[in-house]
Amino acid sequence: MRKRKLLSLITAMVLTLCLVGTIPFQAKQTASANEIDVETVEELVSLEEPGYEVSFSYMDILEVYYENVIEYSENLNVEVDDNLKLEDFYNAYYSQDTYLISEYVDYLENIIEEKAKNNSNLMISDLEINSGIMLLEETADWWEGAGGQELPQQPNYEGWLYELKPGDIIYEQGWESTNLGIELGHVAIVHGLAVDFEYGDYWAVLESVNPSGVVCSVIDNDRFVKYKSIVLSVDSATTAQRENAVRFCWNEFSKPYAAQLTKATSADAWMCSTLIWAAYNNSGIDLCPNVGTYEIVKPIDFFNSSFTSVAPFMEYEYLQFQVIKKYDYLFVYHSWDIMITNPNDFLVRGLYNARLCFDTHALKFDEQNLSHETDLVIAANASEPVFIRHNGTAGYATACYKFTIGSVTYKMTTCANNLKVGSCKMYYSLTVV
Repeated sequence: MRKRKLLSLITAMVLTLCLVGTIPFQAKQTASANEIDVETVEELVSLEEPGYEVSFSYMDILEVYYENVIEYSENLNVEVDDNLKLEDFYNAYYSQDTYLISEYVDYLENIIEEKAKNNSNLMISDLEINSGIMLLEETADWWEGAGGQELPQQPNYEGWLYELKPGDIIYEQGWESTNLGIELGHVAIVHGLAVDFEYGDYWAVLESVNPSGVVCSVIDNDRFVKYKSIVLSVDSATTAQRENAVRFCWNEFSKPYAAQLTKATSADAWMCSTLIWAAYNNSGIDLCPNVGTYEIVKPIDFFNSSFTSVAPFMEYEYLQFQVIKKYDYLFVYHSWDIMITNPNDFLVRGLYNARLCFDTHALKFDEQNLSHETDLVIAANASEPVFIRHNGTAGYATACYKFTIGSVTYKMTTCANNLKVGSCKMYYSLTVV
């Protein structure tokens, strides 16, 4: 599947959920950023651009795949029905239970390729599985118990990673109802980022599943979407409490599965939700204080807990430039007042070069060849003025900031030339540090 281009957007995922059962379809809410009047923006220059997504809900990942399908159609000049929306993609995918999301998108790409040959449009009806042209084989769930050892196959991250923390809770609300007639769902705790020598980094979780018991498994995009997963953060937990909760689950590794009808701080066998409750309770946090001692701790109780919150969906946006004033010097060289705007919903600590530079150094923010790096601190959704002096025939202004996802640090750079009061031409790059 094709990598999705980085969007200049920061998004908060706001979910309205039922107390029990399936979460109804709801698109994510978008926070608007400050607009800057420029002649040309977002001329993206790829320099080792990895393509990534920071995702905390199955809806975020599902939307990524939907947008890839639309982009693939556009690349092949296939017109898409104006009525084909994310909700239709959602409904079509979840109306079948055979194929994982990556397989489903591969199937749709085959459909789109046929549409391109026939010069026809992609319609809503094309999202439905047609067994007569299905080219894929059914894939069984492989991830259960696959963590902590050599993986049986490649985890599906497709160029983007979750920004998870050890101790986060994965709430999977899409599991089948139990024989008790209750939609219990499932929960697991994030163990950490692990390495497989063949397949690279993957996220491991600890969970108790029937009938395997307490195992170390893998969470990836396919599993995330299939079981309609949501990442819950334990807000009040310290790093030590998170680590203790993970260690508790690890110490219970290989114990059998058992349905538990009461809260238990220790046991010879575990249900998924009781294991996670006990892990945090032994770390000093009762995540479900409203559940009585002799009541069942259900996975949805963690979602409803006042001690957890749905981690927000977030993407990192490039800084924006606007030229405010020009200072002439010897008719050729000019200095500039430039307003740099941070459109993100978080404070940015970065650097800008206080003198103009050349394009080869500007786009990568090449510290080895820049000699006037200056600290830049901009509050969320705010702007800071900077003064950039002339520098011979150099004509580029540049600024950057860094962030880390998992174990990888990225540098997000904005540079500009064609500097005119009120406008400029901006370029962007995302590089791995």
